[in-house]
Amino acid sequence: MGLIDEARHWWRLWSIRFYALVGVGVGFVCDHPEALTGLVAYIPPFWRPAAASAFSLTVFVILPAILRLMKQRLPDGK
Repeated sequence: MGLIDEARHWWRLWSIRFYALVGVGVGFVCDHPEALTGLVAYIPPFWRPAAASAFSLTVFVILPAILRLMKQRLPDGK
């Protein structure tokens, strides 16, 4: 298995930081599910499937891909 050149500095990658934040959010929702149901109540029922799909695609596919493709600085300033 080959690793990316920046693997030594994994904590500096924005995609890793983003997924750490997503993990905290998922942990919060698992601990307090009423918070999520409270937010969903603001979305009209006929928009909920589209909103769920758009949110999932954005959070789990589009943003991580964009963050991983962005040029990022390493500790040596490159």
